[in-house]
Amino acid sequence: MNGGDDVAAAVNTAAQNNADALFVPPPDTPNALAWTAMLNAGQSGSVTFRTPAPGTYLYICTFPGHYLAGMKGTLTVTQ
Repeated sequence: MNGGDDVAAAVNTAAQNNADALFVPPPDTPNALAWTAMLNAGQSGSVTFRTPAPGTYLYICTFPGHYLAGMKGTLTVTQ
């Protein structure tokens, strides 16, 4: 996995240390490709970003405790 749990854990830590911005990672967080503002139940958001090299990458929820409880998914980039 190109962007696995090690990368996700580092992004999550950066977000947890950014409580003033509602646990969204700071813009200069390494390997954070895109993010939305924190969303409430029933809300939606969207992001536009350039995909990384082909491979598999985790995406996570950075609200406290959510990533550690398993709130994550996989983005697969193909050619």
